[in-house]
Amino acid sequence: MIREPEDEAFEELEKAQQRREVFDDDDIQEYKKPWRSLSDEQYQRILKQTEGCGHLAFYNLIEKALRELNT
Repeated sequence: MIREPEDEAFEELEKAQQRREVFDDDDIQEYKKPWRSLSDEQYQRILKQTEGCGHLAFYNLIEKALRELNT
């Protein structure tokens, strides 16, 4: 049987839902930190770093900066 991408996405969704059911919502709220975003200055600094490199490099640096800020 050939697996479609939709099948894999559905299976991942089911797995995530099962993991979430381990905790009740009150427990989850206790561990959540508020989301922090980048400032305009941080975006400008990253934009200067990726000048001439293209959108993918910009995206990767933004993602890295957000991950560092929120973990």
